[in-house]
Amino acid sequence: MKKVYFYATCLGSTAMQQSVLNAIKLLRREGIEVIFKKNQTCCAQPSFNSGYF
Repeated sequence: MKKVYFYATCLGSTAMQQSVLNAIKLLRREGIEVIFKKNQTCCAQPSFNSGYF
């Protein structure tokens, strides 16, 4: 069985929760094991994009 680690990002975790859930359902339906940690932290991409790195 294939496995994927699903990282939802800040946007997915806050504004697009249903899209994240739908993506996970789709992957599972295709027989892919989805590893999704509920306590994911921010990757800091917004800060990086703003020049704070």
